[in-house]
Amino acid sequence: MISIIIPHRNHNHLLRRAIASAMAQNTDKEIIVVDNHSDIIPLEIVEGLPVLFMVKDGTLMKVRNEGVRHSGGEYIIQLDADDEMLPNVLEKMMEQFDENTDILYGNMFQNGVHLIPNKDIKLEDLLRNNQLFHGASIYRRKVWKELGGYWEASELVYDDWDFWGRAMKAGSKFKYSDIDVYNYNFYDDKLGGGEVHKEKIREHIKNA
Repeated sequence: MISIIIPHRNHNHLLRRAIASAMAQNTDKEIIVVDNHSDIIPLEIVEGLPVLFMVKDGTLMKVRNEGVRHSGGEYIIQLDADDEMLPNVLEKMMEQFDENTDILYGNMFQNGVHLIPNKDIKLEDLLRNNQLFHGASIYRRKVWKELGGYWEASELVYDDWDFWGRAMKAGSKFKYSDIDVYNYNFYDDKLGGGEVHKEKIREHIKNA
């Protein structure tokens, strides 16, 4: 089973679209929505939908971890509430998951632009910058357990970059899949960080 974790904060007008795209996946799945204390808790939006809903206060990393802790799938994928999965992509990706794969990652569209990640990631690549698209990457639960989850002590962005870097350093096996997985919708309120933040992420990966 795949656990689809949907972190949410103040995207009530987009949340149902994200959930619908997850529900439409033709595979064994569960959907967990973790609200980070939105100004208006989206109870009416999730009412009646086949999702597990909870509220968690804290950073995005804590919200992601809370979703994984309450999930039961062997495989995990994170889908931010203002993004959306393309039809039947999880089934296609799982067909390419094998015993030698811990993290399977694919392509995405960002505001209509087709983006393809590094197809042969090495640690030195991840020490420069992020190489994967979070919502286009499935990882085994054991990866999350071995890493102790996302880096909760950090107040930085780039939580996925740090996660992939530490996973690579710990020996997780990455595999590229030439599948278009999701639409990443970039808005002005999307999190971003400067070079100081990036250098802190690099140091945390090096010291893991």
